[in-house]
Amino acid sequence: MALTNRVRELRAVVFKGEVTQKELADRAGINQSTLSDIEKQQTSPSAETALALARVLGVRVEDLFVPSVADNTSAEMPSGGAEKPQDGRHDRNAHIGAAGNRTDDIGVVS
Repeated sequence: MALTNRVRELRAVVFKGEVTQKELADRAGINQSTLSDIEKQQTSPSAETALALARVLGVRVEDLFVPSVADNTSAEMPSGGAEKPQDGRHDRNAHIGAAGNRTDDIGVVS
C-alpha cells in the first residue's frame, strides 16, 4: 500500500497557520529543505524524522500518513462514517479525511 504524508496539512491545522516550515523543522531537529521535500511528497520521512515530527505536532506517527489516492487497495468508507474493513479489524484511520474535513478530529494529542 502506498502512503501519502499529511505533514503540511497537520502543520497548518495544529499550529493554525502560525508556524512556518522553518520553525517546524527547527523544533523537530531536521533541515528545512528536508521538511520541504517531505511536505511536497518528494521524499518520505525516515522513521526517526517521522517520530520527531509526530512529537512536535502532537500526533501519533500513524496519523502522519494516509493511503495514497491512487492506491486502489484502500477500502472506501461510506458517507455515513467508518465501518470495519472486511477482515474484521477496525480501521483507526477512517476518521482522517482530506484537508479541510473534520480538522477537529485529526488525532491531535491534547
